[in-house]
Amino acid sequence: ERRDRALKSCLKIHGAQASLLRHSDTFFVFPETVLDTAYAKVQSASMTTSHDKDQAEDQTGNQVREAILKMVAASEVGDTFEPADVARQVSKNSWERLLGDVRAEAVRLAVVGEISIYRKGKPVDPRDFKGVWRIGLPGKVVAKKG
Repeated sequence: ERRDRALKSCLKIHGAQASLLRHSDTFFVFPETVLDTAYAKVQSASMTTSHDKDQAEDQTGNQVREAILKMVAASEVGDTFEPADVARQVSKNSWERLLGDVRAEAVRLAVVGEISIYRKGKPVDPRDFKGVWRIGLPGKVVAKKG
């Protein structure tokens, strides 16, 4: 009861513009403006983080797409290249992290017919392939390298 009276008197001092927070057995009285500011900062930080992440993923996807199209345009008919080559074009230091993005972009481009995905020198269905694969111009069977 004593604690309750003390808390009520704290709230009276701050008036209706205070909030009571409890952590374990300790109670804290905060002016509403402090809590509103803290809440707004947390909300803006979480919104900014998710937006920035989406924007960064879009930017990476665009860079990967541009690298694939650039390398296909520079290649001759029958030439293919590895997905790792595309990833290295985008990021020399952390190219391994981009291999999933390269595959996703290659599948998107192959589905619309801008590139072909090759396995063992033959074009494969971009939605259903496994194993080692390469990227090249569409529609040509290429000789196996090596």
